[in-house]
Formats: sequence, structure tokens, C-alpha cells
Amino acid sequence: MAKKSSGKKSAAGKASAKDAQVVMQLYDLRREAKMREARNYLVMDFKPESAEDWIKVATAFGTKENTYFRQVFSYWSMAASLVLHGAVDKELFNEWAGEMYFMWAKLQPHINELRRAMGIPEFLQNIENLIEGDAQGRKRRQTMQERQKRFREMAAPAGGR
Repeated sequence: MAKKSSGKKSAAGKASAKDAQVVMQLYDLRREAKMREARNYLVMDFKPESAEDWIKVATAFGTKENTYFRQVFSYWSMAASLVLHGAVDKELFNEWAGEMYFMWAKLQPHINELRRAMGIPEFLQNIENLIEGDAQGRKRRQTMQERQKRFREMAAPAGGR
């Protein structure tokens, strides 16, 4: 059985120094140049309107967009697994993982179709389990989806949606 050392709260009920160290290391990984490019593409440039848009990116092996997709989602999946296995304090992680919630909110309506198309029923299960596993996570995802909808509406040309 794996040791769950840093997921424990300190005596004061707060995240431990080891939790903070892991979170800072995860943050450093997000700052790597290629990772920044990948994150920028998926957050700012990729504007999917359907499951088919996600499927195209997820299955376009050898393309820059597919590389970005795999890099960002594998990062967040691995980070979520640290929380799910008790290696990182969930509350601390959730305070800085807004981008994971944003990305999941963008993908969540299409995840089942994407999983079927890829033939991987457990694809991104760590992210889903972490976010959808409690009412607070589901509410945060829903709030992100509402914000994303407003942003799409504001970006739509006047009169031509």
C-alpha cells in the first residue's frame, strides 16, 4: 500500500509544508515554455462547439494541437491523481487549480462522446472523480460553464450567432 505522507493535515488542521512544496512544484511545471503554449492554445485559442471538435483534436496524432491536448490533460490528470491518492491536500490543491476546473468545464459536456470515440472509457477519470466527486466541485464546474457561456455570447458578433 502506498504511503500517504503529505496528504495529512498539520496539527492545526492546515495543509502541510510537504503539500505546499508539491503544489509549488506543480506550478513550476506549468511554467515550462511548451506547457505554456499548450495551455494557451486550449484555454484561449481552442473554441470547441461540439464533441466532434474535441474528437478531432484528441485523435489528430502528430499535430501540434493534439500534442497540446495530451500535454495539458495528462498534466491535470496526474495532478488530480496526487490528490485522489492523498499525496496532496485537496483543499490546498483546489485553491490553485482553477485552470483544471476551467478545462474540465469546457470538456465535461462532451466527455462521454470523446471517451467512446477514443475507445478509452476511463479517459480523464482522475479529473472527473476529483471535480465531480463532491457538491463543491460540481458547483465550481457549473459556475465555470456559466462563465464560459457568457464569454461565448459576448464574443459572438452582434446579430449573428
